[in-house]
Amino acid sequence: MQPKKRTFTKDERADDSLPLRFTITAILVLLIMGLAITAIADLKEKANEDIALIEISKLISTQNRYISVAQDPQYI
Repeated sequence: MQPKKRTFTKDERADDSLPLRFTITAILVLLIMGLAITAIADLKEKANEDIALIEISKLISTQNRYISVAQDPQYI
């Protein structure tokens, strides 16, 4: 007794499930891409916040330097 040769065109279950497999795969790929894009956007936003904090600290240190010079009795 030889096993039946099952071809793709004769196996109706495979034909029926193929579109579902493509759909699930496409949804998973889109989900992974969405997560990756969100992560990259968060990293970019964090980098922009760090740049802004560095600029603010530079402004504050410059302001503090001018205040300390203005309060020095030598310059009054």
